[in-house]
Amino acid sequence: MPPGVRAIDARGMFLIPGLWDMHIHPDDPEVLHLNPTKAEKELWLPAFVANGVTGARDMGAISIS
Repeated sequence: MPPGVRAIDARGMFLIPGLWDMHIHPDDPEVLHLNPTKAEKELWLPAFVANGVTGARDMGAISIS
């Protein structure tokens, strides 16, 4: 094992890839009436990661082409 690598004994456990939440509405005022600031929304990130979600699809984003 290379130096500095931390080995984890995962016998009897399992590992899955990061999950995606494919339908979030962080900025949709009809869904979320609180209209959170950017700093408040950044506090949500640890909750997503704690539940295995490492990617999200924002369904309320406005697309400008």
